[in-house]
Amino acid sequence: VWRQLWRVLERSDVAVVVVDARNPMLHLPPALYAHVTRRLCKPLVVVLNKTDAVPMRAIDEWAAHLMASLPGIDAVVGFSSRDEAPEDERFWDRKDKNHEERDNASVRMHRQSSIPIGRDALLRVCQELARSGKRFDAAMEDTMEDEHDGNDDGEEEGEEEEEDEEVDEEGEAYVRQALNQEREEAERVKAEGRIMIGLVGHPNVGKSSMVNSILRRKAVSVKATPGHTKTLQTLILDDHTCLCDSPGLVFPRIDISPAEQIIGNLIPLPVVREPFSAIRW
Repeated sequence: VWRQLWRVLERSDVAVVVVDARNPMLHLPPALYAHVTRRLCKPLVVVLNKTDAVPMRAIDEWAAHLMASLPGIDAVVGFSSRDEAPEDERFWDRKDKNHEERDNASVRMHRQSSIPIGRDALLRVCQELARSGKRFDAAMEDTMEDEHDGNDDGEEEGEEEEEDEEVDEEGEAYVRQALNQEREEAERVKAEGRIMIGLVGHPNVGKSSMVNSILRRKAVSVKATPGHTKTLQTLILDDHTCLCDSPGLVFPRIDISPAEQIIGNLIPLPVVREPFSAIRW
């Protein structure tokens, strides 16, 4: 799964990290930020998703804090899948008399915001950064060389360990097939000159719902359980733009307690054996 994350970042012209607007710093791993901005040297956009659950003043303050404290971030964009969904697909009941008031309140909030918000704003920012940023070819070549050197070292040191390892052949074959298909798709997209937008983020931050809202159709399945997306997917938006959706991954962090990870929906509740510390937190 980690390999698929690196593939998405290597192929992307612009890396988009989706975070939950209620706690952005929890969902923005320092290792991911450093890898994109320092090693790959690619444009980085942070999307504050679920803006409908947070006051717009908090959105503006979070955006200002991210831009000031993390200079590698090129832009911060707000997003709400509920606001971008067609009227007949929204989650509230159409018979609700207050749904028009909610729409009007959302529009007023977006007009008062100091950052770009919505689908069109996100695509516009990514297209502008892709034209002024670097392509992924050079970074991918360096990464492939590092992987080749690492494989050579592993072959010399790991001959004795191969006997003790149990490999799931069916799972490996599935991953290889998926990677081959994505590689062919990437070559075709590159030949057509489309801009590749790579979407990465923690599980359960609403990335799949955001993809469906951007495409204006149900292209990927959505589930409340964290980690529902298992493989990377290449989705063509139009003649100029293509999305590459990465599986949600939780980056190891020693500065985040297990209780905070549970509250932040990073850990599936069915696997939590001791919930009381999270409740106390």
